[in-house]
Amino acid sequence: MRWLWMSVVVAGVAWFIITRYDPHLPDTLHAVAVRPFELSPQALDGHVIVQHPRIVLPQLRDWDGQGIAPAIAARIEDYRAAGTPADLYRTCGTPYLLSRVSCWLITGNGEGADALAQLLSIADSGTEAQQQNEDAWQWALAYDLLSLHPALTDDGAAKIRELLRSELRASLRYLDGTSASLWHRRSSTAAHAWLMAVVLDPGNRDHQLLMQRAQQHYYGAVEALKLTEAWPEGYSYWINNRALPFALAAAATMNGLESVRNQEVIVESLRRASLWMLYATRPDDRIEGLGDEGPRVDLKYVTRRYIDLVAQLTRDRVFATYSNYLHRLHGASSYFGPYRWGFLLFNDPDVPGLPGIEKGELSGLEHYLPSVELFGPDAMNLLIARPGWSADDTLLTFRAGHSFSHHGHYDAGHFNLFKGSPLVVNSANYGNFFAENRLNYAITTQSKNSLLVLRPSGRNRVTAADNEAVKHGAPAFDANGQRVTLPTGSSFRSVAHWRNNLFAGRRVQGGSFTQYQVEPGRFVYVEADLSGAYDSAHFDSRYAGGKLISARREFLYLFDEDRLYIHDRVLPVASHYTSKWLLHTVGKPVLSEEKLLTGSQKGGVWESQSPSVRVVNGKGGLDITTVLPEQRAVRRVGGDEFQYYVEVDGIDGRGAEGFDGQNFARGANPQPWFDNPDWRIEIQSQYAQKQQRFMVVLSPYMGDNQAGQLRRLKQENEALVVLKSSQRVLAFNGDDADSSEPIVVSKMPDEILLVGASAGQVYSFVIEGRDYAVKAGVSGVLQIDQLSLASGETAVIMNQ
Repeated sequence: MRWLWMSVVVAGVAWFIITRYDPHLPDTLHAVAVRPFELSPQALDGHVIVQHPRIVLPQLRDWDGQGIAPAIAARIEDYRAAGTPADLYRTCGTPYLLSRVSCWLITGNGEGADALAQLLSIADSGTEAQQQNEDAWQWALAYDLLSLHPALTDDGAAKIRELLRSELRASLRYLDGTSASLWHRRSSTAAHAWLMAVVLDPGNRDHQLLMQRAQQHYYGAVEALKLTEAWPEGYSYWINNRALPFALAAAATMNGLESVRNQEVIVESLRRASLWMLYATRPDDRIEGLGDEGPRVDLKYVTRRYIDLVAQLTRDRVFATYSNYLHRLHGASSYFGPYRWGFLLFNDPDVPGLPGIEKGELSGLEHYLPSVELFGPDAMNLLIARPGWSADDTLLTFRAGHSFSHHGHYDAGHFNLFKGSPLVVNSANYGNFFAENRLNYAITTQSKNSLLVLRPSGRNRVTAADNEAVKHGAPAFDANGQRVTLPTGSSFRSVAHWRNNLFAGRRVQGGSFTQYQVEPGRFVYVEADLSGAYDSAHFDSRYAGGKLISARREFLYLFDEDRLYIHDRVLPVASHYTSKWLLHTVGKPVLSEEKLLTGSQKGGVWESQSPSVRVVNGKGGLDITTVLPEQRAVRRVGGDEFQYYVEVDGIDGRGAEGFDGQNFARGANPQPWFDNPDWRIEIQSQYAQKQQRFMVVLSPYMGDNQAGQLRRLKQENEALVVLKSSQRVLAFNGDDADSSEPIVVSKMPDEILLVGASAGQVYSFVIEGRDYAVKAGVSGVLQIDQLSLASGETAVIMNQ
C-alpha cells in the first residue's frame, strides 16, 4: 500500500513538472495557475447610479426627454462658436439604430420613437442567446440613452433588459472558458460584457451577480492594457476591434458608478494607450505599426471617435489637439459614415486644443510632451523618441519586449527611423493569416531590423501541414531569428496566466531592458538583453543546444547630432553560426565596389566590403557607417524574386551550398498603407569569430547631411570602440574591456561619453596627456566635460 501511495505522489510530481516546463504540450496544460476565470464572487467595485444615462452624457439625467435637451443645445452652440463643422457628422435619415438615437438628441424629432421601436423589435425577436452578438454593446448604449424617451414603458424597458441579460450571459460563458486570449478577443468581449451589465437593473439580485462577473472580466482587460500600454497585435487590431469598446467601458465605470476604487488605474491605462497612438503617428500621417497591421494605419474612419471619447473622459487637451489634427487630415471621413452618430456623443467642445498649436497641426507638441516615452516597461518595452513634432523632425522607435498574442511579431531589438520619409522600416505586410509569407517571413525576425543567428540545418520554415500543430501549442520553427512561439494561436486568460508562460510553458520571453537612461533634449540610451528571445544555451525549443549564449544591443540616439549609434554583441554557441545585422529600407541602398553574388540586376544579392552605405527615399536620406566588424561583408538583398528571401537551411550563401534559400512571396499583401520595402542590408563578419560584434552608426538627413564625419580613435585596448564626431568623443565599452586600461584622447572635445559604464566602476582616461580616474555614478552613459575636469567638484572625478 505504501508503494502505491508513493507511486501516486511521484506521478503527481512528474505531471506537475511536465505541464510546467514542456513547451510541446497544449496551452491548456501549460499554465501553472488553475483556470483563473473560475471566478470567486467579489463585491462590485463602486455603486451603480440608478439614473440613466450611465455610459455617456450623464448630464442628460435631469432631462425629461422632450424636445432638445439643454445640455445638447449648449453643445451644439459651442460647436458653432468654435467653428466646428458638426453638421458634417449628422446622421439623420439613416437606418442605423444609434444614428437614429443621435438624431433624436440633436433635433428632438420623431427619430427617437423610431429608434425605440427598432430596439424593441430586436428584443421581440431575440431568444436565449447561445452565441455572442457583436452588436449587443450598441443595443446597451442605445437603451441607456433611450431610457430617457417618454414613450418607453416599464414593460418595454424590462423586455430590452432581458435581451441584454441574455446576450450578457452568452458573453460571460465565452469569457469563463479557456479559449479566448487576453490581448485579442477576450479584452473586447469583456468590454462588451461590462457595457451590457452596467445598464441593467442594479436592484435585481441576478443582475447584480452578472455585473460583478462582467466587471471582473473587464478589470482583467484593464490589467492587460496597463501592462503593455500599447496593443501587441498591432494598431489596426486595437483601433478596429478593441479601442472604442474599452473606452466606452471606461466611460461606463466613470459615469455609471460612484466610489470606484480602480477608476484612476482605468483612466491612466486609457491615457497611456492613447499617448502611444499619438507618439506613433508619423509625419507622413500614418501609424508606425507593430504586428499584423491592416489598412487603418492611415488614421481614417475609426481613430478619431476613440480619441474624442478619450479627450472627453480624461479632459486632456493633448487629445483634443490630436482630434483636430485627424479632422484636418480626413475631414468628415475621420468618422466612418455609419459611425458618425458618435460625434455628438464623444466630441466634447469643452475640451479645447492646446494653446500655441495651430488647429489641425501637431507641431509644437514638444512644448507639452517629453521627447522620449517608454510604453509598457518590463513588458512591451516600446520606446519612441521625438525631438520635435514637425514634418521634418526625426521619429525613432525601438522595441525589446516579450510576446503576448498570435498577431504579434518576433521583433526584440527592432527599430524604425523616419526623417522626411520612412528610412528604416518594418518590411512585413499582412494578408492571409496562414500564408507562407506571413508564417515564414512577415512575423519573423527576418523582416525586422534586428539580429539573425543562422544555425546550419535548422528547420527554418513552416508548411501548411504544420499549421494545426503550431495552432495547438507545438513549437514552430527556427526562422534564423528569434524563437516563434505563438504564430497561429494564443489563449492567455489573464496577466497571471501570461506570466506563468513567460519563462515556462509557451515561453513567450523576448527582450528586456538592462539599462535605460534619458537626458531630455540630449540623448536616450538603452541596453537590451535579447538573449531570451532566441533559442539559447539556457533554453532551446528544439532541444539542440541553442544558437547563442547571449545577445545584447546598445542603442544610443544623440539629439543634437541627430545620429543613432547601435552596438551589438552576439556570443553564438558555435563560431560557425553566422550572425547577421539587418536593416530594411524602402530606397535602394547604394554600395561602392559591389559584386553580384546571385540573381540578376533586377533582384538578387550584392556584396561589398565598404563601410559606407547610403539610402535615399523621397526627401529623406540615411548614411550608414559600419565600424564593426572590421573585416566585414555588407550585402544588399532584394528586388525581383528576392524581396522576401530566407536562407531556409540556416547556412549562409557562401561555399558549396550557394544561395539556395527561398523567396516567400506567396500570400504577401503589399498595399498603399504599408511601406513595402524592396531591400535590406545584411552586415556580417567575413570570418568565424567566438564573439560576433557590430557597431553601426546611422545618420539621417534632409537635403545635405550636416552631421559631419566620424573618425575612429585607435586604442591599446581593442575591446574599446572610441569614435570622434564634430561635437564629442564616444567610447563604447566592450565585454572584455579592462577599466584600468586608459581611454586616450589627444584633444579634449566638448564632452566625452563613455557608453556602457557600470555604476561605481572607476575608469581611466588620458586626456591631452593628463591622467584622470573617473567614477561612474550610475550605469549607462558616463558624461565628462571640460567644466567637470577643470573644477574637480563632481563626484565622478577622483583625481587629476
